[in-house]
Amino acid sequence: MNMAVVPNYRLDEIWAKIDEGKVFFSHNQARSIKAVILVYSCAPGNSVKSFAEAERFILDELKRLKNVDFYSTGYQNFICTDIYGKVIDGKPWFIKFGIDDDDLDLISFHPPKDSMLLQSGVTIPKGA
Repeated sequence: MNMAVVPNYRLDEIWAKIDEGKVFFSHNQARSIKAVILVYSCAPGNSVKSFAEAERFILDELKRLKNVDFYSTGYQNFICTDIYGKVIDGKPWFIKFGIDDDDLDLISFHPPKDSMLLQSGVTIPKGA
């Protein structure tokens, strides 16, 4: 029997955390912010230049996730995580997050190392 994997978290729960400011970008998540700045540094009209702009971009894109973007679940630092994939502005992204101590945490947002076959059947290509 082939059972589909389902997310640990409802997207509206994630969006509410963002709206309430219950978001924790740890030192390790600077990698995600740097990845966004790097990817957009070569884009025409680069609108993502600072850490604050990259953080806002990430949070805005988390709020645009749809169930069809879901890839898989996982664990990191003993926390359940959900993994999504999405193409934004023609660029593929690996998106992961979890909830720890009532905050949205463990946010990863970077080009995927490998292609991702989403639960919806859509393939997100490997990033550059």
